[in-house]
Amino acid sequence: GRYISSSEAAWKILGFYIHDRYPAIIHLDVHLENGQRVYFTANNVAERIENPPTTLQAFFQICQTDNFARTLLYPQVASYYVWKNKNFVRRKQGQNVEGWPGVKKDTALGRVYTIHPNNVECYHLRLLLHYVKGPTSYSFLKIVNNIEYPTFQATYKALGLLEDDNQ
Repeated sequence: GRYISSSEAAWKILGFYIHDRYPAIIHLDVHLENGQRVYFTANNVAERIENPPTTLQAFFQICQTDNFARTLLYPQVASYYVWKNKNFVRRKQGQNVEGWPGVKKDTALGRVYTIHPNNVECYHLRLLLHYVKGPTSYSFLKIVNNIEYPTFQATYKALGLLEDDNQ
């Protein structure tokens, strides 16, 4: 059988939660363009290969169509939108957001997956997603002062966010 310590038994008898689940944490994907993992079955292989759903791609899509989404950083999306049926949908419950009728804010937090710095491009993409509001695509993230940079690292450096040893 399973051993339960006296403190855990008392905690359960009193009805307390063993693990707190507040606030809700929404995991947000980070991947390079066409670099996402694709999970499929025999029934949906064509659809998933054509349009694999990820939270990052869904964020780009809502930023293209929703004016409020354009004001958000990627980690903030979970406070205002629910990940439902492979899309972000505005929350129906929560506090009203001043100046934005129909927009509700909740306590949910978005946690962007960590990327090791050795994965240079994806790492800098993650950093840009914490800095650029309302990106509509990968190429949108690479534009600074109407100049499109070839890499996310170059873009991050152009924004003055990357330090180097050059004087």
